[in-house]
Amino acid sequence: MNNKKITCILIDDEKDALDGFEILLQNIGSVEIIAKIQNSEFAAKQAAELKPDVVFLDIDMPVKNGFEVLEDVNKLKINTQVVFVTAYNQYILKALRNSAFDYLTKPIDRLELKNVVNRLIENKDKNEIEKITSSLNMLKIPVNYGCIFLRKEDIIYFEADSNYTKIHAVESTELSSQNLGKFEKMFENENFIKISKSIIINVTYLYKFDKKNKKAILRNKDKNYELKVSRRNLKIFDNL
Repeated sequence: MNNKKITCILIDDEKDALDGFEILLQNIGSVEIIAKIQNSEFAAKQAAELKPDVVFLDIDMPVKNGFEVLEDVNKLKINTQVVFVTAYNQYILKALRNSAFDYLTKPIDRLELKNVVNRLIENKDKNEIEKITSSLNMLKIPVNYGCIFLRKEDIIYFEADSNYTKIHAVESTELSSQNLGKFEKMFENENFIKISKSIIINVTYLYKFDKKNKKAILRNKDKNYELKVSRRNLKIFDNL
């Protein structure tokens, strides 16, 4: 049994709709309803104060419709997911284009709602792991058997291996199922530079640049790594 919970706010101008949706969620479990809001004008402000994991948001409302409320949520930079709830199917594409987590149509199917709640819980777990790894300056890297966690400063260099990437770290060498291009984008504004088509180095390990032989020498403790620098990347070292 899954004991994990998410917090939510329900926003709908009709009280009966709010009460009915509340009963559905209570029957499913795994959800704590922290507010039911009928006035859409101040809904985003209340969401900013309560900080729910998810907002279940009706679209067709007076004063401000659901898309206008979502715009307010985005302006206030509220870290919450939004699931639209409406009786009108024609809004589906617009909802997804506005970065909604999901879309439910009235009358709400219990199984469909349960699936949405389960995905919200999974997403929350994923975000919490990412927050922890980010605070520790760590990376979660996919590998064939699952994933590994590495501190960025422990990565010496990346090496392309067909559609995979070898990660040469302080303690080990791992093979990631991601290609080199993804790591290049990931480290675009950090202490990593691409020295050839197949190599990205952590410049904090750079010990020597041999311009004559076109080699970058990295050092970790007593071990040196001699890596070939492509002609087009030689100027990088002049600017370091």
